[in-house]
Amino acid sequence: MPALRWLVALIWERPLHVAAWALCMWPLALGASFALMLSVYGVAYALGIPLESFERPPQLQPLKLSEWLGTVGLAPLLESMLLAAELELLRKLGVPGRWAAVVGAISWGLLHGLVAPVWFFGTVCSFYLFSVGYWRYGAVSFEQGLFAAMFPHALVNATAMTLVWALPA
Repeated sequence: MPALRWLVALIWERPLHVAAWALCMWPLALGASFALMLSVYGVAYALGIPLESFERPPQLQPLKLSEWLGTVGLAPLLESMLLAAELELLRKLGVPGRWAAVVGAISWGLLHGLVAPVWFFGTVCSFYLFSVGYWRYGAVSFEQGLFAAMFPHALVNATAMTLVWALPA
């Protein structure tokens, strides 16, 4: 499993500048989230659960600039600040980083799942990586930790919003 070991090292250990790390996490977060969503839909299909039973997220077409700015700018900033507070509390409680990232991922997956339950699966992988980013770089400084969580989050949201706008409903 050298590929898996390499991936874990990239996420948790490899010494990278915070901007390089954040850029590396963007496609990783997208790919992992997409793979998990496809798996959930595949299992549902195999079990005979009609895909129409999945609650569809709200339609955003036609895309308004305010929606795009809110999703790409404001949401990552506010959510990353709240994530930082959650992770700092876990750090003070002595929770190890890998478990703190799992807690951050699940809690934010559940919150996003309130919009549409299937969104849990689309966000849990991404928020794991955002949590790791804050944990790793937040130990250096709050600003670096916030950037490591917020920047890939904004890129993931920008990608998702662009796809919602570009793909037919």
